[in-house]
Amino acid sequence: MSPKPKQTMFRCAYCGTTFDRAMTTAMPFCSERCRQIDLGNWLDESYGLPYEGEGTLDRAPQDPDTEDPDGVQ
Repeated sequence: MSPKPKQTMFRCAYCGTTFDRAMTTAMPFCSERCRQIDLGNWLDESYGLPYEGEGTLDRAPQDPDTEDPDGVQ
């Protein structure tokens, strides 16, 4: 008898349930439901990436070759 291939178990990125990779088409999630919930959290901006910006984004940087209509540099 040949040895049975070792099952690699994964933990769902959303709910934490342990599952076999061969049993889902929604990797790294255990189910399509967890995948959709996670996507909804990103779209609702419940999740986000850290941002360390340079002050406010009210005004785009000026091109040095164009004149500023206000005369301010």
